[in-house]
Amino acid sequence: METVLMDAHHGSGDPARLPLAGVRVLEFGQVISAPYAGLLLAELGAEVIKIEGPGGGDSARNAEITGIGELSATFVTFNHNKRSLVLDLKDADDYRTFTDLVTTAHVVLTNMTPRVMQRLRIDYATLSEVNPELVVCAIQGFPNNDPRVDEPSYDLTHQALSGLMLFEGRPDDAPLRMCLPIADLASAQFAVNGILAALLSRQRTGRGDFVCVPMYHAMLSLLTYTATLYLTAGKEPIRTGVEHEHTVPWQAVTARDRDLVLAVRSEKFWHRLCHAIDRPDLIDDARFASNSARLNHRGELRALLEKAFADQDADHWLSRLAEYGVPSAKVRTVKEALDEARELGSPLVQSFDQHGFGSVTLLGSPLEFGSAARLTVGPAPELDEYRDELR
Repeated sequence: METVLMDAHHGSGDPARLPLAGVRVLEFGQVISAPYAGLLLAELGAEVIKIEGPGGGDSARNAEITGIGELSATFVTFNHNKRSLVLDLKDADDYRTFTDLVTTAHVVLTNMTPRVMQRLRIDYATLSEVNPELVVCAIQGFPNNDPRVDEPSYDLTHQALSGLMLFEGRPDDAPLRMCLPIADLASAQFAVNGILAALLSRQRTGRGDFVCVPMYHAMLSLLTYTATLYLTAGKEPIRTGVEHEHTVPWQAVTARDRDLVLAVRSEKFWHRLCHAIDRPDLIDDARFASNSARLNHRGELRALLEKAFADQDADHWLSRLAEYGVPSAKVRTVKEALDEARELGSPLVQSFDQHGFGSVTLLGSPLEFGSAARLTVGPAPELDEYRDELR
């Protein structure tokens, strides 16, 4: 079967102006991690063909979890601007169709386990024989030398294993799950970084590469300076809720009507805050004379701030803090944040017509290029809709 490159950008304006225009990605993605990485590549201009298995395709198509009627918000969010092709890789003809695509592809992306990749013959050793310039990226639960490498792997398990669930909240709180699927989202970002680096390297070497992204390691890497403090000095993190463990005051405070945050990173901002709340005397108070002193007297300072801010509404304080140049912000709901973006006409908010459903509005790419190139958001693919374009 001859495979012809097709434009996969549903109403994308001028895809040739996007950085990854001409790059073809074959995605074997389930639910979030690999589909999100594929979406990020599509937003950079890549043509992403989502290869789905027989029997219903990506399980995220099931609208029981995040359904808007019969539409899965999860699926449409992570798979718009892609094509769908159903292939049974155990079937000889379908596998041949796949390898034909591989000869024209630049990247194969998956979140299958290594055992499944080998069984389906989509591992790097096999595919590099078909296309030596191919980049294969695998998002998997654990590194290849870990005995758990072929175990099922989920965002929640990695939040637990990495320490994150006992990092949030206060000391006596139960384990807290970050509501965003941070392990999936972060692993996808690392995958895109690795893919872009491998594509750049290929220009120099003429060969592709295998990029492995263990979700467990991605989560551990997000610990950043917290990991350095423990690994170097044995200092374990302390659960401090809405307050920063190492900087005071860097926290939420409650005004008369709602919460706001103070981001007081340095002494100049501390002095400004003292003037803004009409407490210049605190500048010379030995308990608060430095960040170290404020850390040692965190509870006392918290009580003083709570008393000061309780007297006025948040808007009063935000105006006052802005006047004195103190970094601050209102603590808002998701609804408030998204309503503002829509009301301001942000290019991040985009709508399209989804087949069989109607208008869908979601958030596009936050990236802005000097060339003004931006992918116009289009619908998520119907199952196997790309097949008619193979000839």
